[in-house]
Amino acid sequence: MERPVLEVDVPYTIYAVPVDRGRPVNLSGNSAAKNSRRSKWALILHTAARRQCELDFYFATKECLQRPQWPQSTAFDPSAVISIAPTVYRPIKRGRDADNFWAGMKSALDGVANALGVDDSRFALMPITWEKGEDRTVLRIEVM
Repeated sequence: MERPVLEVDVPYTIYAVPVDRGRPVNLSGNSAAKNSRRSKWALILHTAARRQCELDFYFATKECLQRPQWPQSTAFDPSAVISIAPTVYRPIKRGRDADNFWAGMKSALDGVANALGVDDSRFALMPITWEKGEDRTVLRIEVM
């Protein structure tokens, strides 16, 4: 049986999440240290951006699950590992810190896990591919 593969494409990267207040909010790095000097409103925007990021990845994953390529009867084996291989498109092709990338992707991975109905502890995080292009993140999700 062929393994199911999803390609979740979201039109921004976790480095610049657009929020309603006008400016993108940076989600990468040590937010606890940043919040020590931030105003209450900056913290509220940061939290709203994280929630929006989670919802965007949740709905993008749900949309992918509705595609005909994905077998609708797929039930996840409780012991199955789900690999996540990201491709990040940025205007400047420059690699970033992988650990900061995955820390910033926490909200996105929570959204993907909720959409799939699994615990995110089953995710196997694969190496990141950096490409030049318009800001977007593509997650290749494969059940192993």
